[in-house]
Amino acid sequence: MKKSKPYNNFDMTAEECKLVFDQIDRLVVVDADQQVRYMNEGLLNTIEGISNIDLSDVVGKRIEDVHALSKIG
Repeated sequence: MKKSKPYNNFDMTAEECKLVFDQIDRLVVVDADQQVRYMNEGLLNTIEGISNIDLSDVVGKRIEDVHALSKIG
């Protein structure tokens, strides 16, 4: 069986990544410690409807502290 080589061709700027991420409906990116690294506006608007939260209150917080019903983690 032939082993596939790891994909190491990721050459996007942060701005290009943001453009891609913003096209995915209700996206959140969390790190290994479950801290929010990025949340797009679609998901933020959904969460704002549930609780009074601002984007500056989201990034860097644990996902369970942002949205207690999150199934991440």
